[in-house]
Amino acid sequence: MPSGAAGRERFARRGTAVRTGVESAAMTPRRRSFGRRPDLLAAVAALALAAAAFAVALPSRRARADDAPSAEERAEAVDRQVQKGWAAFRRGNHEEALARAERLEKLDPGNPVARVLKARVFARTGRYEEGLALAEAAVRAAPGDLRSAALRYDFLLRLGRLDEALSVATAAIAEHPDDLVARTVRGQVLEARGRRKEALADFDQVIAAYNARDPRPEEIPSVATAALRATRLSPNAADDLTMGALNLLKQRIEAEPEDVDLLLAFADVYRANPGTQGQSIAGKYYKKVLDQNPMVAEARVGQARIALVFYRQDQAVQACRTALQVNQNLVPAMNVLAAIHVGDGDYDQADAMWERARKVNALDKEARSVRAARLYITGDRAGFAALEKELLAEDPTYGALYTTVAELVGERQRRFDVAAELSSKAIETDPTDPRAYVVAGENLMNLGREAEAKAAFQKGVAASKGWQDVVRDNFLEVLDVLETFVEAKTEHFVVRQHPEEAAVVGPYLLPLLEESRAALQRKYGFECTSPILVESFHRSDDFSTRSVGTPGLPAIGVCFGQVITLAGPLSGDLGAFSWARTAWHEYAHVVTLQMSKGQVPRWLTEGLSVHEEKAHKAQWGREMDRELYDRWRNGRLLRMAEINHAFRGPDILFAYFQGGLIADYVSREWGFEAITKMLRRFADDVPTEKVFEEVLKVPLKDFDARFSKYVEELVGAYRMQPRWDDESKKSFEARTEKDPADAEAWTRLAWAHHQRGNAVDAGAALEKARRLAPDAPEVVLLQAETAMRANRLDLAAERYRKFLSLGGDDVGARLALARIALGDKKSAEAVEHYEAAKKCFPRFVGKGNPYVALAELRQGEGDAEGAMKELEAYAEIAQEDWGVRKKLLAWYVSRKDDAAVARVCAEMIEISPFGASRGKKPDLEVHARFAEVLERAGKKREAAREWKVQSVLVDRLPEEERKKAGGVEARLALGRLLLELGQPDEAVDAALGALAIDPESVAAKALKAQATEAAVGK
Repeated sequence: MPSGAAGRERFARRGTAVRTGVESAAMTPRRRSFGRRPDLLAAVAALALAAAAFAVALPSRRARADDAPSAEERAEAVDRQVQKGWAAFRRGNHEEALARAERLEKLDPGNPVARVLKARVFARTGRYEEGLALAEAAVRAAPGDLRSAALRYDFLLRLGRLDEALSVATAAIAEHPDDLVARTVRGQVLEARGRRKEALADFDQVIAAYNARDPRPEEIPSVATAALRATRLSPNAADDLTMGALNLLKQRIEAEPEDVDLLLAFADVYRANPGTQGQSIAGKYYKKVLDQNPMVAEARVGQARIALVFYRQDQAVQACRTALQVNQNLVPAMNVLAAIHVGDGDYDQADAMWERARKVNALDKEARSVRAARLYITGDRAGFAALEKELLAEDPTYGALYTTVAELVGERQRRFDVAAELSSKAIETDPTDPRAYVVAGENLMNLGREAEAKAAFQKGVAASKGWQDVVRDNFLEVLDVLETFVEAKTEHFVVRQHPEEAAVVGPYLLPLLEESRAALQRKYGFECTSPILVESFHRSDDFSTRSVGTPGLPAIGVCFGQVITLAGPLSGDLGAFSWARTAWHEYAHVVTLQMSKGQVPRWLTEGLSVHEEKAHKAQWGREMDRELYDRWRNGRLLRMAEINHAFRGPDILFAYFQGGLIADYVSREWGFEAITKMLRRFADDVPTEKVFEEVLKVPLKDFDARFSKYVEELVGAYRMQPRWDDESKKSFEARTEKDPADAEAWTRLAWAHHQRGNAVDAGAALEKARRLAPDAPEVVLLQAETAMRANRLDLAAERYRKFLSLGGDDVGARLALARIALGDKKSAEAVEHYEAAKKCFPRFVGKGNPYVALAELRQGEGDAEGAMKELEAYAEIAQEDWGVRKKLLAWYVSRKDDAAVARVCAEMIEISPFGASRGKKPDLEVHARFAEVLERAGKKREAAREWKVQSVLVDRLPEEERKKAGGVEARLALGRLLLELGQPDEAVDAALGALAIDPESVAAKALKAQATEAAVGK
């Protein structure tokens, strides 16, 4: 790396005026946001080739003024083909570009542009061998053309022909020492071989040449690459030429805005910067590339890598698949997919990607690293060792091998202890790689070794030369937050919580965890290694950051096998989730992960955790019956072959739900012992297909059909119109085209249009259905719905009744008839339809459900007991509805039904012991009523717990409100119970707390005296 004036003459360091006109990615104070670890080597390894080759100059008009007209016309034709050929290429119209190149070749056989244009198309579409031949021919025809030379280097590197690239570049330098393109390529190859000092010397010479003269436009991408690689390789922490390199590229982009390859190279550099701006700017430029030319497959791979940062695996998969449709030989796309497949345990698909990649470039390091991870995870240590030896022989500094394997071991096996050891190897192999420290720190966090993790992250800051890494910096920030937490311990758990939640949630969380451990140990016949570290967060971003290093995780709990992270009740709105159900769910993960040595598939570990929720408490069953019914009717239940991927995309919530149903089904059909056998087989990393054949005696391909029949048992009796999805809609359209007399297809197509608000199309399809089957129930029902939507209530009611008379039934029809009846003040008829609606869809939860409607009707008729029965029925299926339980509590208190009061209070506390969202005043009814009934039942210790929590909640109010809120009475009740329990010191504290609220309280003074005397006596 150049030092002193030579290195800084024109390349400014980070933070100087060189940023002008460039989105700054400079180091800024840590802040929480999305980002990922750097891999600058991968991002810019071919930057010069990805840009320098991509701006071929257009030949000038060759016709002279005195040429014959035929020659002039010929020159114009040549010029026209050149112009239109490149325009087509820039738009991504490859067929036209190739056609123009063919015409150009016929018009002017010696014109090199024809070969270069075709080669560029072949580079874009994966025809690398053909492209290389054309590039070599172009170089022979124009030996001094750096663009053609860069294109040849690009093909050689894509094909993994490093020796040849090195030889060609060395020969070019011998002939022209000032060839900056060749010198940059040689530096890249030397770096790839681990010959870093030699590589740095080449990069330094490129920078020195840049400082000595203005480079040609075609050299600038190479200069930028040399600056970036020199920054990476220099041992001097002050040597940082990144912003200068970006500024150079920006200048070229401004000069050639149509060159999408310059934009691509610019985006790649930013994506490799793991800071906030890096990811954001990269995403903006990838989009800009694809807006200009949707056929740039490399930009989609860049988008895929960003998508993985946001845990949108489905988007990453789709982006890479789209990229491979354009360029079937794009190895980076194969590598991303292979890594995803290994992480999900889909080894056959991972192997397929590896086979494709190695046929293109058998020396690709990323491809071989993912392959090494696959071999390591599946126990082929000999195969792993062979690849390890091969890679390190080529490049002794290639620590990224171990980092890749560590990440996938953590993802697939949850063996974070093994992953941490691999990360240590990565650091030993390449102590200058910032990414290795981040991965090491993450694995240590997942093991609960937080002090060691912090040290690793801090070393990563130094290795990155001070540049941001959002994951690393977020972990460091959340570690600071954790230092403010309070800790409590039981025999098997260490629980850390923020003080704001600890005093309110802690008294319930610790016993619940011990209860879950005892229950699940009996059920699974497996004793988990303890203690388990549980960290519960009062802020959602803190929870997400502690879990995965970035905010925005769409989850409320994460389990790493020995560590559990939880979103506490203050982290979300009241009723958004149950902290208790979440804690039970996550401890079930501890069992299944430890029992399977971390290798249980995602669908089964999540499914069993959902299964254990409702096995523990029926109310904890999840509320997705409507979606289950729709998916079943559409034939769109998740298939076993795809369910693991669903946990990384928009179907994640349903994947949890269906996973739970699969666990229910297996347990019912084969007994719970089959579940434990499956977990033990997965511990040996036996593939899912083999586990099904061994344990269930069912081929995996047959399981989907059997499971669908089970779902039919669950929802087949529901009576409601399915919501037809887009695939079903397309199939109905295809059916009507094939058979215009298909009445069912026309009817369902009409429903699909109606559900999307397409009134005209719905009406047209409905009319055809009506002509074919005027009395079909679905036809009549849609006629009723259409009338209802038009507010023609009389006509709607007439058609709904006709639908019922034809033998149909439907929850929507019943609810509509009930509303119409209420409008006509016919409450008895409304009740009849609401009762029928419950039968049509018994698990109707949410707005418009018949249970709440009936409760309101019965309450209005003076039938309070009937109203409460409806609310009780609703509460059984609405697990997190605080409001309905608040009504039930008031009812049971008025009835002096202590058992029901205690049950409802416990349910409300499991939703939130605060009874309010963050920033809102707590509910002061629940704990007081609970304490009273517990005390009457002689459960003094539990009653004292409730009064203590009540006192803490009162203290959350402004001081002037605490007395009126019952703060004195709560502490007096607590103090009296503590005295009875033989805890006089704590009773003194309670009395002092009461006096702090009301210094004149006679009762508090008396309690203080009594407690003090008892403490002295004790």
